[in-house]
Amino acid sequence: MPTLLVDVRRAVIRVFNMKLYSLADSAQEALETFSVFTGEKPDLVPLGIRAVDEAIGGMYPGTGVIIAAATGIGKSSIALHGALRAAEEGVPVGIVSIEDGPDVIGVRLLSWKSGVPTLDIRRGTLDPDQLQRLDKARVALEAMEYPVMAYPVGRPIEDVEDVLRAMGEAGIRLVYIDYLQKIRGGNQDRRNEVAGNFTRMQRICYDRGMVPVIISQLSRGFDPDRPPSIHMLKESGDLENEARLIILLWRDTKEPDKLQLKVGKSTFGGERVRAEYVRNKAGFLVEVKEEFGEEF
Repeated sequence: MPTLLVDVRRAVIRVFNMKLYSLADSAQEALETFSVFTGEKPDLVPLGIRAVDEAIGGMYPGTGVIIAAATGIGKSSIALHGALRAAEEGVPVGIVSIEDGPDVIGVRLLSWKSGVPTLDIRRGTLDPDQLQRLDKARVALEAMEYPVMAYPVGRPIEDVEDVLRAMGEAGIRLVYIDYLQKIRGGNQDRRNEVAGNFTRMQRICYDRGMVPVIISQLSRGFDPDRPPSIHMLKESGDLENEARLIILLWRDTKEPDKLQLKVGKSTFGGERVRAEYVRNKAGFLVEVKEEFGEEF
Protein backbone atom coordinates (compact mmCIF):
# COMPACT_ATOMS: atom_id res chain seq x y z
CA MET A 1 0.00 0.00 0.00
CA PRO A 2 1.41 3.47 -0.90
CA THR A 3 3.11 5.19 2.05
CA LEU A 4 1.15 8.42 1.49
CA LEU A 5 -2.16 6.59 1.82
CA VAL A 6 -1.01 4.94 5.03
CA ASP A 7 -0.02 8.31 6.50
CA VAL A 8 -3.29 9.98 5.45
CA ARG A 9 -5.30 7.07 6.86
CA ARG A 10 -3.62 7.38 10.23
CA ALA A 11 -4.23 11.14 10.32
CA VAL A 12 -7.92 10.80 9.41
CA ILE A 13 -8.50 8.05 11.97
CA ARG A 14 -6.71 10.09 14.64
CA VAL A 15 -8.58 13.36 13.96
CA PHE A 16 -11.99 12.24 12.69
CA ASN A 17 -12.24 8.60 13.82
CA MET A 18 -12.96 7.62 10.22
CA LYS A 19 -11.55 4.98 7.91
CA LEU A 20 -10.02 5.57 4.48
CA TYR A 21 -10.34 2.94 1.77
CA SER A 22 -7.97 2.01 -1.04
CA LEU A 23 -9.46 0.96 -4.37
CA ALA A 24 -8.99 -2.68 -3.40
CA ASP A 25 -10.66 -2.05 -0.03
CA SER A 26 -13.70 -0.54 -1.74
CA ALA A 27 -13.94 -3.43 -4.18
CA GLN A 28 -13.62 -5.96 -1.35
CA GLU A 29 -16.31 -4.17 0.64
CA ALA A 30 -18.66 -4.41 -2.34
CA LEU A 31 -17.87 -8.12 -2.81
CA GLU A 32 -18.68 -8.79 0.84
CA THR A 33 -21.78 -6.58 0.81
CA PHE A 34 -23.29 -8.46 -2.11
CA SER A 35 -21.99 -11.91 -1.08
CA VAL A 36 -20.46 -12.38 -4.53
CA PHE A 37 -18.30 -15.44 -3.78
CA THR A 38 -20.21 -16.97 -0.88
CA GLY A 39 -23.10 -18.53 -2.77
CA GLU A 40 -25.51 -16.59 -0.56
CA LYS A 41 -27.98 -13.92 -1.61
CA PRO A 42 -27.05 -10.27 -0.96
CA ASP A 43 -28.48 -8.65 2.16
CA LEU A 44 -30.98 -6.53 0.24
CA VAL A 45 -34.24 -5.48 1.87
CA PRO A 46 -37.36 -5.44 -0.38
CA LEU A 47 -39.53 -2.33 -0.15
CA GLY A 48 -42.82 -4.16 -0.67
CA ILE A 49 -43.40 -2.28 -3.94
CA ARG A 50 -43.36 -5.15 -6.38
CA ALA A 51 -42.32 -3.38 -9.57
CA VAL A 52 -39.37 -1.69 -7.86
CA ASP A 53 -38.26 -4.80 -5.97
CA GLU A 54 -38.30 -6.92 -9.11
CA ALA A 55 -36.25 -4.34 -10.99
CA ILE A 56 -33.48 -3.65 -8.46
CA GLY A 57 -33.76 -6.50 -5.95
CA GLY A 58 -34.32 -4.40 -2.84
CA MET A 59 -32.15 -1.89 -0.98
CA TYR A 60 -29.03 -2.17 1.12
CA PRO A 61 -29.51 -1.05 4.76
CA GLY A 62 -28.97 2.67 5.26
CA THR A 63 -29.74 3.61 1.67
CA GLY A 64 -32.03 6.65 1.52
CA VAL A 65 -35.31 6.19 -0.38
CA ILE A 66 -37.91 8.88 -1.03
CA ILE A 67 -41.50 8.40 -2.17
CA ALA A 68 -42.88 11.75 -3.30
CA ALA A 69 -46.39 12.90 -4.20
CA ALA A 70 -48.55 15.98 -4.04
CA THR A 71 -51.08 16.52 -1.25
CA GLY A 72 -54.01 14.10 -1.35
CA ILE A 73 -52.54 11.80 -3.98
CA GLY A 74 -51.91 8.76 -1.77
CA LYS A 75 -48.55 9.08 0.00
CA SER A 76 -49.75 7.41 3.19
CA SER A 77 -51.66 4.76 1.25
CA ILE A 78 -48.60 3.64 -0.72
CA ALA A 79 -46.55 3.58 2.49
CA LEU A 80 -49.08 1.28 4.15
CA HIS A 81 -49.33 -0.83 1.00
CA GLY A 82 -45.54 -1.24 0.80
CA ALA A 83 -45.14 -2.00 4.50
CA LEU A 84 -47.85 -4.65 4.49
CA ARG A 85 -46.49 -6.27 1.34
CA ALA A 86 -42.99 -6.33 2.85
CA ALA A 87 -44.39 -7.92 6.02
CA GLU A 88 -46.04 -10.62 3.92
CA GLU A 89 -42.59 -11.38 2.48
CA GLY A 90 -41.18 -11.83 5.99
CA VAL A 91 -39.43 -8.46 6.31
CA PRO A 92 -39.39 -6.98 9.85
CA VAL A 93 -40.93 -3.62 8.92
CA GLY A 94 -42.07 -0.57 10.85
CA ILE A 95 -44.10 2.55 10.12
CA VAL A 96 -43.41 5.90 11.77
CA SER A 97 -46.56 7.98 11.25
CA ILE A 98 -45.91 11.65 11.95
CA GLU A 99 -49.16 12.90 10.40
CA ASP A 100 -51.87 10.34 11.23
CA GLY A 101 -52.65 8.66 14.54
CA PRO A 102 -53.88 5.12 15.25
CA ASP A 103 -57.49 6.15 14.59
CA VAL A 104 -56.67 6.76 10.91
CA ILE A 105 -54.20 3.90 10.38
CA GLY A 106 -56.22 1.47 12.47
CA VAL A 107 -59.35 2.03 10.38
CA ARG A 108 -57.39 1.39 7.21
CA LEU A 109 -55.94 -1.84 8.63
CA LEU A 110 -59.37 -3.07 9.67
CA SER A 111 -60.73 -2.23 6.24
CA TRP A 112 -57.81 -4.00 4.56
CA LYS A 113 -58.40 -7.24 6.47
CA SER A 114 -62.21 -7.17 6.49
CA GLY A 115 -63.16 -5.54 3.21
CA VAL A 116 -65.49 -3.21 5.10
CA PRO A 117 -65.24 0.35 3.71
CA THR A 118 -63.47 2.82 5.98
CA LEU A 119 -66.36 5.27 5.80
CA ASP A 120 -68.80 2.64 7.10
CA ILE A 121 -66.48 2.00 10.06
CA ARG A 122 -66.08 5.71 10.80
CA ARG A 123 -69.82 6.41 10.54
CA GLY A 124 -70.83 3.34 12.53
CA THR A 125 -73.23 2.23 9.79
CA LEU A 126 -72.42 -1.47 10.10
CA ASP A 127 -74.67 -4.45 9.48
CA PRO A 128 -74.25 -7.80 11.31
CA ASP A 129 -72.17 -9.29 8.51
CA GLN A 130 -69.76 -6.34 8.59
CA LEU A 131 -69.45 -6.58 12.35
CA GLN A 132 -68.56 -10.27 12.06
CA ARG A 133 -65.96 -9.52 9.41
CA LEU A 134 -64.45 -6.77 11.55
CA ASP A 135 -64.21 -9.12 14.50
CA LYS A 136 -62.35 -11.66 12.36
CA ALA A 137 -60.11 -8.87 11.06
CA ARG A 138 -59.23 -7.84 14.61
CA VAL A 139 -58.18 -11.40 15.45
CA ALA A 140 -56.15 -11.67 12.24
CA LEU A 141 -54.33 -8.38 12.97
CA GLU A 142 -53.49 -9.56 16.49
CA ALA A 143 -51.64 -12.51 14.94
CA MET A 144 -49.46 -10.25 12.74
CA GLU A 145 -46.07 -9.32 14.19
CA TYR A 146 -45.31 -6.68 11.55
CA PRO A 147 -45.55 -3.84 10.67
CA VAL A 148 -44.63 -2.31 14.03
CA MET A 149 -46.29 1.11 14.39
CA ALA A 150 -45.18 4.32 16.07
CA TYR A 151 -47.08 7.62 16.17
CA PRO A 152 -44.86 10.60 17.05
CA VAL A 153 -47.53 12.90 15.59
CA GLY A 154 -46.37 16.49 15.44
CA ARG A 155 -43.19 15.67 17.38
CA PRO A 156 -39.75 17.20 16.72
CA ILE A 157 -36.93 15.42 14.95
CA GLU A 158 -35.34 14.32 18.25
CA ASP A 159 -38.43 12.26 19.12
CA VAL A 160 -38.50 10.70 15.66
CA GLU A 161 -34.82 9.78 16.07
CA ASP A 162 -35.62 8.07 19.39
CA VAL A 163 -38.34 6.02 17.68
CA LEU A 164 -35.95 4.98 14.91
CA ARG A 165 -33.31 3.92 17.43
CA ALA A 166 -35.89 1.82 19.27
CA MET A 167 -37.00 0.16 16.03
CA GLY A 168 -33.42 -0.60 15.12
CA GLU A 169 -32.81 -2.19 18.51
CA ALA A 170 -35.96 -4.29 18.01
CA GLY A 171 -34.60 -5.73 14.76
CA ILE A 172 -36.59 -3.72 12.23
CA ARG A 173 -34.98 -3.83 8.76
CA LEU A 174 -37.31 -1.55 6.77
CA VAL A 175 -39.02 1.58 8.07
CA TYR A 176 -41.54 3.83 6.33
CA ILE A 177 -41.51 7.42 7.67
CA ASP A 178 -44.65 9.41 6.86
CA TYR A 179 -43.85 12.21 6.20
CA LEU A 180 -40.73 14.39 5.95
CA GLN A 181 -42.25 17.88 5.87
CA LYS A 182 -44.24 17.26 9.07
CA ILE A 183 -41.05 16.94 11.11
CA ARG A 184 -39.75 20.09 12.76
CA GLY A 185 -36.30 20.62 14.20
CA GLY A 186 -33.59 23.24 14.31
CA ASN A 187 -33.59 26.98 13.74
CA GLN A 188 -32.23 27.00 10.20
CA ASP A 189 -34.27 27.96 7.13
CA ARG A 190 -36.93 25.49 6.06
CA ARG A 191 -35.07 24.02 3.08
CA ASN A 192 -31.99 23.23 5.14
CA GLU A 193 -34.16 21.94 7.98
CA VAL A 194 -35.88 19.42 5.70
CA ALA A 195 -32.60 18.25 4.17
CA GLY A 196 -30.98 18.08 7.60
CA ASN A 197 -33.79 15.95 9.03
CA PHE A 198 -33.49 13.56 6.10
CA THR A 199 -29.77 13.16 6.73
CA ARG A 200 -30.22 12.67 10.48
CA MET A 201 -32.78 9.90 9.99
CA GLN A 202 -30.72 8.22 7.29
CA ARG A 203 -27.65 8.19 9.55
CA ILE A 204 -29.54 6.44 12.36
CA CYS A 205 -30.94 3.86 9.94
CA TYR A 206 -27.48 3.22 8.47
CA ASP A 207 -25.98 2.67 11.92
CA ARG A 208 -28.75 0.21 12.82
CA GLY A 209 -29.02 -1.72 9.56
CA MET A 210 -32.40 -0.35 8.45
CA VAL A 211 -33.64 0.90 5.08
CA PRO A 212 -35.47 4.24 5.50
CA VAL A 213 -38.30 4.95 3.05
CA ILE A 214 -39.15 8.59 3.65
CA ILE A 215 -42.39 10.03 2.32
CA SER A 216 -42.12 13.56 0.94
CA GLN A 217 -44.42 16.14 -0.58
CA LEU A 218 -44.16 17.54 -4.08
CA SER A 219 -44.51 21.26 -4.64
CA ARG A 220 -47.81 22.59 -5.92
CA GLY A 221 -48.31 23.89 -9.41
CA PHE A 222 -47.02 21.11 -11.69
CA ASP A 223 -49.00 20.08 -14.77
CA PRO A 224 -51.36 17.26 -13.69
CA ASP A 225 -51.30 15.80 -17.21
CA ARG A 226 -47.54 15.28 -17.09
CA PRO A 227 -45.54 13.06 -14.73
CA PRO A 228 -43.74 15.08 -12.03
CA SER A 229 -39.96 15.26 -11.83
CA ILE A 230 -37.60 14.90 -8.88
CA HIS A 231 -36.92 18.64 -9.00
CA MET A 232 -40.48 19.21 -7.75
CA LEU A 233 -39.72 17.86 -4.28
CA LYS A 234 -41.14 20.38 -1.82
CA GLU A 235 -38.57 22.35 0.21
CA SER A 236 -36.16 19.81 -1.13
CA GLY A 237 -32.80 21.31 -0.23
CA ASP A 238 -30.51 18.67 -1.73
CA LEU A 239 -32.94 15.76 -1.40
CA GLU A 240 -32.81 14.93 -5.10
CA ASN A 241 -29.05 14.50 -4.69
CA GLU A 242 -29.08 12.82 -1.27
CA ALA A 243 -31.61 10.08 -2.02
CA ARG A 244 -30.39 7.06 -3.96
CA LEU A 245 -33.89 6.05 -5.04
CA ILE A 246 -36.80 8.44 -5.66
CA ILE A 247 -40.26 7.11 -6.47
CA LEU A 248 -42.84 9.56 -7.82
CA LEU A 249 -46.63 9.25 -7.51
CA TRP A 250 -49.35 11.19 -9.29
CA ARG A 251 -52.79 11.07 -10.89
CA ASP A 252 -53.52 12.58 -14.26
CA THR A 253 -56.82 14.07 -15.40
CA LYS A 254 -57.42 11.31 -17.96
CA GLU A 255 -57.40 8.49 -15.39
CA PRO A 256 -58.16 10.10 -12.00
CA ASP A 257 -59.06 6.76 -10.39
CA LYS A 258 -55.56 5.36 -10.98
CA LEU A 259 -52.49 6.13 -8.94
CA GLN A 260 -49.46 6.24 -11.20
CA LEU A 261 -45.97 5.32 -9.99
CA LYS A 262 -42.60 5.68 -11.63
CA VAL A 263 -38.97 5.63 -10.56
CA GLY A 264 -37.69 9.19 -10.97
CA LYS A 265 -34.14 8.46 -9.90
CA SER A 266 -32.19 5.31 -9.13
CA THR A 267 -28.50 4.78 -8.54
CA PHE A 268 -29.09 1.07 -9.15
CA GLY A 269 -30.96 1.07 -12.48
CA GLY A 270 -34.68 0.57 -13.02
CA GLU A 271 -35.40 4.15 -14.10
CA ARG A 272 -38.04 2.87 -16.54
CA VAL A 273 -40.11 1.10 -13.93
CA ARG A 274 -43.71 2.14 -13.63
CA ALA A 275 -46.80 0.71 -11.96
CA GLU A 276 -50.46 1.60 -11.53
CA TYR A 277 -52.77 1.21 -8.56
CA VAL A 278 -56.48 1.58 -7.89
CA ARG A 279 -58.44 1.50 -4.66
CA ASN A 280 -60.56 -1.54 -3.97
CA LYS A 281 -64.02 -1.34 -2.37
CA ALA A 282 -62.42 -1.04 1.04
CA GLY A 283 -60.38 1.95 -0.15
CA PHE A 284 -57.08 0.06 -0.14
CA LEU A 285 -54.52 0.28 -2.94
CA VAL A 286 -54.09 -2.72 -5.21
CA GLU A 287 -51.77 -3.07 -8.20
CA VAL A 288 -53.41 -3.23 -11.60
CA LYS A 289 -50.47 -2.90 -13.96
CA GLU A 290 -46.73 -3.29 -13.88
CA GLU A 291 -44.45 -2.37 -16.74
CA PHE A 292 -40.75 -2.40 -17.51
CA GLY A 293 -41.04 -0.98 -21.01
CA GLU A 294 -40.14 2.32 -22.60
CA GLU A 295 -39.72 5.49 -20.57
CA PHE A 296 -42.88 7.57 -20.56
